[in-house]
Amino acid sequence: MKIDVLVVTPPSGASLARAVNHNHPPVNQGIDSVPLRLASVIEEQFVTDFLPLNFLDYNYYKLCAKSLLEIIKSSEPKVVVFSTDYHISNRSTACVNATVGLADAIKASNQNIKIIVTGKHAIVCPEDFIYGGSSIDIAVTSEAELIINDLIRSAANKDKLETIPNLCYLENNCDVKYTYTDKTAPNYDLLPVPAYHLLRNKMDMMLAHISHAANKVYLTLRTSCGCVYNCPFCGGISNWNNYRMRSAKNVELDITHAKKNLGPEAEFTFLDDELFTYSIDHVEDIASIFVKNNINLMGVLTHVNYFDNNIAELISKFSRSIIFGAENFNNTILGSISKPQTYESIVHACRIAKNNKLNVRLECIIGLPMETVSSLALNLNIMYNLIASGTVDIIIPYILTPHPGTLIAKKAMDYGLNIWDYNYDHYHESFSYPVYSTQYLSSNQILVYYLFAKMVINMAQNARKRYIDNKRLFLNAEYSEEMMIELFNMINKHYE
Repeated sequence: MKIDVLVVTPPSGASLARAVNHNHPPVNQGIDSVPLRLASVIEEQFVTDFLPLNFLDYNYYKLCAKSLLEIIKSSEPKVVVFSTDYHISNRSTACVNATVGLADAIKASNQNIKIIVTGKHAIVCPEDFIYGGSSIDIAVTSEAELIINDLIRSAANKDKLETIPNLCYLENNCDVKYTYTDKTAPNYDLLPVPAYHLLRNKMDMMLAHISHAANKVYLTLRTSCGCVYNCPFCGGISNWNNYRMRSAKNVELDITHAKKNLGPEAEFTFLDDELFTYSIDHVEDIASIFVKNNINLMGVLTHVNYFDNNIAELISKFSRSIIFGAENFNNTILGSISKPQTYESIVHACRIAKNNKLNVRLECIIGLPMETVSSLALNLNIMYNLIASGTVDIIIPYILTPHPGTLIAKKAMDYGLNIWDYNYDHYHESFSYPVYSTQYLSSNQILVYYLFAKMVINMAQNARKRYIDNKRLFLNAEYSEEMMIELFNMINKHYE
């Protein structure tokens, strides 16, 4: 079928899980609702198709070009839109080089196709897409829904582009031009349902390429966007604190549309909301809709400050687990990154969740600016104790990644970071070599710290399985800082 516009979710670089076994279940939470919703907006005025490349060819861009070019050859789109989430950095930064490379491949096959990029990285660093010799025609420097159709109509005529806000493009093939800024954000309740129907003819392809073991196509959903906090490793866009919700009525329309078009082979697994529990009224309304529609998520992310027994009880009705961004267990370090929580408040929230039969997942950041060899020894001990005591079920460590636009990237020197690698293929939070060092830890030390954390977590899980009733595995078990420092330094001296 011939189309006007192809919306593509770009893949990223190499992945350990995919390298080990191509049939490993998806490590990404699912196909984002934001690009699918943008596709629905475009489809209101243009014949549109959707290609989730991050769910094909093992989410590895060097394998994806063939699939993309085959679809372009058969459908002959006039415009290709690369789209990622507007708020979540780790779904955008690592896709930059893939987007640029795939754009080159598209232009090599057909110079007349116009290429547009939307998403968080386009908002914070459009110059990474728009430069002399780039195959990408236009970057959208805001959420795109309010302007995308005007942009598609005008893409071939740069004189008309000047009248559209929030664009970055080349003029005279060499001068980077920005149009005027309009900070108006889309009303989430006025946006259409995500274009799940455009996935229908891709289901067999997706299941065959990536999900044998899972036997499902995973979907994510947004019921809100934005956050009231400004953590330095997060945010970075002007609308970050513009917290917006989608009504339960419209969320149910989203769910119904997905079920009608995709059936049991698709499953909602995760909410992309940055702060789902900010409004208890919203949580109550969404819980009612999820229960009514038999939605059972793998997890919901929120902040410990917006979590109590009432909220835990509601979430337990539609989710198997709760996810908190613990970041670190040292109160001084939490204070140094302006994270408004303490170790004590983290443990308190975990216990509330457990009392409501929710599994608890904590996410921790390895290599924060103020961390030292002494502080990491304590952090590793607490990781072990939290899991071994049953206070939490799993801790996921992530290497600090200075995503463009975030405070920790813009003011790296103020935070004591030396960012030395700007290759975005390396901007993976899960098992990638650190792209920076701090005043206290080298890049090698941060990587060893990350590997230690992975091993300690595994040790604690095994201990919990074997000695679940052993009271000696209690929360405040002691540790040897001296021994940990000696071991850590012994390993790291071989990398100096």
